[in-house]
Amino acid sequence: MTSLTIDTDEQLNSAVQFLITSIRRNDDADSNWGKLEKLLKAETDRICAVCNTRWLTSICDTYVDFGNPIESRNGMMVSIFVKMEKIAQSYVHWRLGYVGSMGIPLVDSHRKIRLWDGVSSFNLEIGDATNSMFGRMEFLLSETYVLQRIFLAIKDRLAENDTILGNLNKKHRHVFDSDFSWILDDRYSEFRSSGRISPHRYKKFENEKKS
Repeated sequence: MTSLTIDTDEQLNSAVQFLITSIRRNDDADSNWGKLEKLLKAETDRICAVCNTRWLTSICDTYVDFGNPIESRNGMMVSIFVKMEKIAQSYVHWRLGYVGSMGIPLVDSHRKIRLWDGVSSFNLEIGDATNSMFGRMEFLLSETYVLQRIFLAIKDRLAENDTILGNLNKKHRHVFDSDFSWILDDRYSEFRSSGRISPHRYKKFENEKKS
């Protein structure tokens, strides 16, 4: 389990789980963290491919507890991202009566509404709330390669599965983009010409496209 040379994906997955479990049980935690950290750096992409989201999130939580201040911050950021989806899905499934797949509404009656204390809902046609969030997250995570790769793997899985963000993306199309440049597509020309989207929100990307 302690060798960085692990032949099969199953062995790699087992090694990650064994080391995290040992750390959680305070079984030679500092030593096992050192082994896990070396393994993560040596096998980053394989680990992102073979470990499921539960264990990728556990890796992030372990960085929170044992990493340096930047690693701890970034690990917490990714962990919160996953846990908020988990918490939101817990409510949705409870609210819907545990019918199975969440999916999208049969009748599309989307509208932007006021929520609480000055917060409004996400515009499912032209909203950029997730774009600015992902852009800022990716900028901060660029300082920590392993956590950045884990985050991108988790984001892909959220897009591919029956998740809240994944289902919103079926309507929006650009939930998982990390900037607002998609608004320059011809599909959104009416929103731009009508003024529904303020020019200051897309002029930067327009200028970059011209240069």
